Amino acid sequence: MKKFLQLCMIAIVSTTSSTLIFSGESAQVQPGMTSVIEKLAQVKVQGEDIFPKNFAKLPLEMQERILDLKIDQFLKALLQSENSFIKLITFKISEKDVLTLELSPDGTRLAGGFKSGAVKIWDVQTGTLIATLESSEGEVNSLSWSPNGTRLAGGFKSGVVKVWDVQTGQPVRVLRRNENLVKPWAWNSDSTRLATIPKILLNDQIQTPGFEIWNPQTNELIATLEAPEGNLSSEAWQWSPDGTRLAGGFTSGDIMVWDTQTGQPVGALSGPRTKVSSMAWSPDSTQLAGGFNNGAVKVWNAQTGQLIATLQLRGDWSSFLAWSPDGTKLGASSLLSDTTRVWNVQTGQLIATLQGSQNRKKISSLVWSPDSIQLARSSRAGIRVWDTQTARLIAVLNYAEGKFLSVGWSLDGASLVSGLLENGDIVIAEDISSRLNKYFLKEIVGKNNRIEQKMLFVALIALKQPGRQLMLEDIVKQNVGLKLPELKSIRDSFPPTIRRLIGKILTSLTAS
Repeated sequence: MKKFLQLCMIAIVSTTSSTLIFSGESAQVQPGMTSVIEKLAQVKVQGEDIFPKNFAKLPLEMQERILDLKIDQFLKALLQSENSFIKLITFKISEKDVLTLELSPDGTRLAGGFKSGAVKIWDVQTGTLIATLESSEGEVNSLSWSPNGTRLAGGFKSGVVKVWDVQTGQPVRVLRRNENLVKPWAWNSDSTRLATIPKILLNDQIQTPGFEIWNPQTNELIATLEAPEGNLSSEAWQWSPDGTRLAGGFTSGDIMVWDTQTGQPVGALSGPRTKVSSMAWSPDSTQLAGGFNNGAVKVWNAQTGQLIATLQLRGDWSSFLAWSPDGTKLGASSLLSDTTRVWNVQTGQLIATLQGSQNRKKISSLVWSPDSIQLARSSRAGIRVWDTQTARLIAVLNYAEGKFLSVGWSLDGASLVSGLLENGDIVIAEDISSRLNKYFLKEIVGKNNRIEQKMLFVALIALKQPGRQLMLEDIVKQNVGLKLPELKSIRDSFPPTIRRLIGKILTSLTAS
């Protein structure tokens, strides 16, 4: 962390640092605050200016350019420290046998499955245990939230799939298939159906010839979707976003699409003669992308079966595909590669090559931000977040191999939230680089007090002294001319999430 402190200090052009307690109710910015710019411009660290001479007299555009540069340098320093995530919550767990973690679709809750058979749900912001879902089915090996967040399905080593109502904590249904289910299952978009892949033993070999679709409310088997021949790839199958079709890839390289109402196949797509390793529907359900073991990525018109584009991951195994929410871009990563590629789907043009760490660890997810700009990739080596417009790496979280990890975007889409197991504790961490970058460099543009906010942020980081709690009152005492109500007014004009994160940053620096 010493290197981290040095980088942050250089970025803010100072030699010391401090901690601010961000608390209190939100307040309106007082009129006539322009004089605060002159006062903040005089703040010094050990006799040295934080801001350039005559800063207050510079044109507004020049002031903002200088502040944005300092903030941008600070965010880059976080990246160079190889840890731009802040631990929001760390809490002890009574059981040390956590087997799986899964964030809710809105990023507000974290579910954990235990070896004992229990499933626990925590609030991401507070770490409060919301519910404990008991079960006698044995080890929980997988969890899956329904898209609307009201149901949680748990898969057990015994082959049972149990569905709970998250609000009441009561089991809704138990889909008991003994040990004849392949591990994954999937909810449809309106959370009313669950699809599973059953296993059968044929000629002393395990076969996966199709799907079963269940109603989790009634425990009714609604449909069985059978393939003419071949084995389904357990990694490559997906509901269409509109819930009307289910697509499955086969080890032969073929892809089949079924109508989930009739149970009949409505399309067959042919790829290279190698296993289908990944699949992704476009958000509007009109296009279907398939990734293959030879690194090929193909995109079809899901209505006509026409091949739209053929893309390539340079021979790597195309194990993760992700459409941007606006449907214009497709991201692809291989299972063991440190490179992620992003294409414009309509033109087939490669628009970004995103380089990760040199650690070639197994990729576990590829997730777009709601605004279709940022792309996050998690692996056993950690998390990387890129701005796909610039191919710039904007957030990094490194962690030891072997920890359970779940990632998802925050409710407001401004940052990535991760839940992981660290030294027997469950840790909730948030990507502060993305949130601060979005807020300071994008969202507050045009607000009357944006210069004061940015100056206060830069001054607080620069004034921070290792090992000491520094309050707003201390800044007032150290700098004649500043008034506490003025500083509090600026501070309280920050959104609560930004106030909390700044406090976490400063506390983290002090602890270092």
